[in-house]
Amino acid sequence: MRKPLIINMDEVEELRRDGPALLLRARGRSRQWFPFRRLSRILITGVPENALHTLLACCSQGVPVTILNRRGQILGQIIHPGRLPHPLGHWMDALEAEPELDAVYKDWLENQLRRAYGLIGCFGCNSAHSAQKAQQQLQKLASKKQLHDTLPNIRTWLESLLATHMQCLASNYGLPGNSRYLQKLKQDLMPPALALATTSLVHKLPAGKNTHSTAQLARFYQAHCAQPVEDWLQKAFTALCSLLEECALGQQAIPPKSPCGATTI
Repeated sequence: MRKPLIINMDEVEELRRDGPALLLRARGRSRQWFPFRRLSRILITGVPENALHTLLACCSQGVPVTILNRRGQILGQIIHPGRLPHPLGHWMDALEAEPELDAVYKDWLENQLRRAYGLIGCFGCNSAHSAQKAQQQLQKLASKKQLHDTLPNIRTWLESLLATHMQCLASNYGLPGNSRYLQKLKQDLMPPALALATTSLVHKLPAGKNTHSTAQLARFYQAHCAQPVEDWLQKAFTALCSLLEECALGQQAIPPKSPCGATTI
């Protein structure tokens, strides 16, 4: 399974390609090798001076690179343009003109929202109600863990991590980084993804005042909390592409709704 790699350039003494792997040596540590075939994406904190050739080598191996500032905000991304095998954008382009496709998208979205909030135990008659319950639950949990003041900074970091993962997924489904369809998916999926990620992180952190920096908390999240969130996003993208394609090709009608109004996928 491919995994993301987070690099803090302030700690890096050596970063270069070494055959089929990325070689990394951090201050006070031995060299480490990360095979490209095992990397899903690379996130770099700080400006990677004198590392352009290395980053381009990563992209040429299908590993997108995202550069963040020290507050966790995205500065830029480097993505290889050749990895666009699936025509999700083609089906998304038809949403405005095809009511059947638009209905499939809306049902898919409602189902994904309810599923995400359900993963953190927040169930409601609709996704809006579930989102409200999730927000209330998170505020109580953050106060209990004495992380209420840190919560906005944690959200900024997690939003960048989630955005880069969505970017990586989108590129695999044929959506370039500047696609308005990708922006729509980010807008629709970010609130539940952020609620799921933040709640998972705060829940797993030990009780008592936490002195770790938000960057360290982001690494803790990636190591201990990220997999269920990333699995949910992967399944969401896969389901959307499949449903839109099937509907567009007339292979399947709009899926039946559950009693609460959400499509069963």
